[in-house]
Amino acid sequence: MNYLETFYEVMEEAKNIAVATSVDNTPNVRIMDFVYDKDANVVYVTSFRGNPKTAEFETNNKVSITTLPYASQKHIRSINAVIKKSDSSIFDKADIFIKKSPGFKQTVEMAGPMLDVYEITANEFIVTPDMQHTDTIKL
Repeated sequence: MNYLETFYEVMEEAKNIAVATSVDNTPNVRIMDFVYDKDANVVYVTSFRGNPKTAEFETNNKVSITTLPYASQKHIRSINAVIKKSDSSIFDKADIFIKKSPGFKQTVEMAGPMLDVYEITANEFIVTPDMQHTDTIKL
């Protein structure tokens, strides 16, 4: 089984990612749209500027992530990820978001100036292609 190939497939095909934060020993998780930039090994998510979750990112930038399972339970997760506000705007990254989710074009057109882009990075991911197999890969 090629876990790296499965990793790239899931990051391309999965539509949502759960981002878990913890501030003052209070965990919180949110479901977010995402895109993965293979060349940079970066997961990009967007959020409305000033949203309470972004304050959590600023308070504690260590997060756990998991794609939502699809296609026979395939998913990717990382427990040692870091999130930070990107230097890129939504307009810089719009093409990759729209390529993955064409309906995102309307979001960019209507709310683009109110959206911030965040980058999630990790070097280690747990890949689960099905209920019988799982392995950790390092990028």
